[in-house]
Amino acid sequence: MPTVCKFELDHRDPIYYSGEVINARINLHTDSNKSVNEVYILFRGEAKVSWSEHKTKTINGTRQNYTENYRGKQTYLDTRTQVFGSGNLLCGDHQYTCSIPLPLDCPTSCDMKYGKIHYEISLVIDKQWGFNKDYTQPLTVIQTYNLNMSPELLIPLVREDVKYFCCWPCSSGPVLSTLTIPFGGYAPGQKIHYSLEIDSAEDPTHVAEWIPQTPDTPAGATGGDMPPSYDNCKPPTFEEATNLGDRFIDTDVDERHPTNDFIPRYPMYTNFAQPTAPPEASDSPLLPPQPSAVPILSLPHGATAAPTAENSNVAAESRTSYGWNANI
Repeated sequence: MPTVCKFELDHRDPIYYSGEVINARINLHTDSNKSVNEVYILFRGEAKVSWSEHKTKTINGTRQNYTENYRGKQTYLDTRTQVFGSGNLLCGDHQYTCSIPLPLDCPTSCDMKYGKIHYEISLVIDKQWGFNKDYTQPLTVIQTYNLNMSPELLIPLVREDVKYFCCWPCSSGPVLSTLTIPFGGYAPGQKIHYSLEIDSAEDPTHVAEWIPQTPDTPAGATGGDMPPSYDNCKPPTFEEATNLGDRFIDTDVDERHPTNDFIPRYPMYTNFAQPTAPPEASDSPLLPPQPSAVPILSLPHGATAAPTAENSNVAAESRTSYGWNANI
């Protein structure tokens, strides 16, 4: 059978949070003896952007159109660990393990039209003759953010707006709208409950009396007071919102070992604690006073500490344990 490499990670999906440790086992089967300079494990995290702009310039009085290309790259992580030195890599089965700590400030994986943030583990066989052999396992990294560390996010958000319909002297009274949401920060999958109140200073049955009669606009007329076009301000399509639209084209990817088919995955959680009202005071001496319920907001995973009873909105399936349990 040909040379085969299989990656086994301690997370099933694989999805990791910043601050965690990636535990990996790499099983390599070689079909023949190979003369190598070394075999090493490479972990890389990097961001890339690329876009083009169409421009015009004037040369000797002649306007010419041209395209200017822009590219950028930033490396977040680049670690290399040798697992076999120079010599003869024998035919058969080989197993390598590694533990890679993720910094707390690792940005979240993404893949969009003009750029991507990408993480991957690679096993590289540096041959003495011929091309190197690379085996790669992409993975998703999610940057953790503990909402409990930002008390201002526990404060309800209120937005008020006042509108006047029509114009003087036929203007209506003010219409006041108030939008309220209970918190300023939410975790993926959490429902946002809101309330919207609309208060009108007039009887809505008389609104038609305030609207003046205006002549129809002639066909083909373009008045200077026409509303602007919102064609470029439409909400994202389903493909764009679900990361199924145009994706970043990485011109640096080795065509023999492409990784452009990997799409980051983002977990969603549902077992959030629901805030409740404090119990009513009781005159019974047998019942001790009960503390009022305080809503706790946090992402459904702690990067550096195990879930606690207070963090009741941590998803059970996201609790991290290390080792080689296939059910993780």
